[in-house]
Amino acid sequence: MTTPCGEKMDILKYVNSRAVREHLRKTGYRFSGFKAAWLVWNCRSATLAQKRAAWELILGEYPDEVYPNRQPKDLRPAPELHAALRRYMALEEEAVRFVQREETGGWIWRYRFRESAAGRQSSHGGVFASFQAARASGLGLIEDLKEKGASLRLEKLPTDGRESGVTLDLNAEGDLLRADPFGLARLQKDPEKEEAALFFEDLWFAFPTPFQKGDLVRDPHTSVQNTCVLEETAAEFASRRGRPLYDGTDMVAYGIFPTPFGTFFRDVLPDYTSLEPVSPEELSGRDQALIPLSRYLKGEIDLSLLVSSVRFCALAEDLREERRFSPEDLALSELPVFDPAKPKRKSK
Repeated sequence: MTTPCGEKMDILKYVNSRAVREHLRKTGYRFSGFKAAWLVWNCRSATLAQKRAAWELILGEYPDEVYPNRQPKDLRPAPELHAALRRYMALEEEAVRFVQREETGGWIWRYRFRESAAGRQSSHGGVFASFQAARASGLGLIEDLKEKGASLRLEKLPTDGRESGVTLDLNAEGDLLRADPFGLARLQKDPEKEEAALFFEDLWFAFPTPFQKGDLVRDPHTSVQNTCVLEETAAEFASRRGRPLYDGTDMVAYGIFPTPFGTFFRDVLPDYTSLEPVSPEELSGRDQALIPLSRYLKGEIDLSLLVSSVRFCALAEDLREERRFSPEDLALSELPVFDPAKPKRKSK
């Protein structure tokens, strides 16, 4: 039985963003084996066991293929899906066994928490002589952070401190979320394993999204300050500038963020397939300056109205008042503020 998108398995459930997921569903987007495998790997909520089961289905239901996006300047041979995926799965399992394996000496374990809703990581929570002791301690303390979507990162590293460690990520229930095959390959000083472990980081794809320039968006899985006005994805930028795309570092979007001083800065959103829309009503404080900026980039207001509206927002923030752009604000202020009820006007 196939899904509405013509797939034999529901790949869409592995898309992090609900908005992107529904857009792909409505448009009937079809996934290649490489795209399906990457979405499974990139999924933030699926456990490692669920990912492995999905990859096994992909190996059984998708034909083998050669990665089509390798640039001519990259002299490495393009990976073949089935062989590369099996190799990655084997390295991942090896990394899990390594971190979980108890040692008689020379190794320590430690942990830290990560709050997915805020993107913050805690400092390390002590040093332990065994994996089970570190796991039990971390899971015993994670309950208070559970509502924030916290996960636990366990790390095994040598006591001499000369090498970095190998990590495992667990959810609050203790299920494995992600392993670190590259960390193990680096520890083993094995270049071939290192390249195989970077299989997914070396891939990029231009998935369609429902977002347009000027949309208010955020990635709920990253940093606290990540509400912004979308400028474009890396794929759109590359298409406009005629620049090639190379790897997972191109799976990004560019956004414009507010500062406390009534100005803006351009920065990177690390995963455009995780973006969610933001309504103007959700914004407060300095983030409200994004509303007129959004309207300006969409061509709905002119530059002078953008400047005065941003200034108004900055003044309100200085007075520690949360003010929204509405007809009432317009009546109370000498500054012209964008009124959605009025006709749009553009610069001459």
